[in-house]
Amino acid sequence: MLKIRYTELFHLTGDRPLDELAGVCIDGIHYYDFKSLIFLTNTDLASLIDLIKCSLEHGVEVRFVNVNDGIKRKIIAMGLDRILSCD
Repeated sequence: MLKIRYTELFHLTGDRPLDELAGVCIDGIHYYDFKSLIFLTNTDLASLIDLIKCSLEHGVEVRFVNVNDGIKRKIIAMGLDRILSCD
């Protein structure tokens, strides 16, 4: 399982930071839960692209769930919606 550490990437909402972004792998698809994220920087997006590239090289598809509207808009505005699968 590929892990994403909150402290290395994202900007969180809430009172206490979490150590890792929640994820689960089902039928060759790795789902990451973004419900605690309030925004992503361009550097964060680049890291996600690297994660997807590495995962695909190992035959694992990546999808992001519970993505807030602001993050979705940023992904679409940057033309990354073809690469980053957000639900």
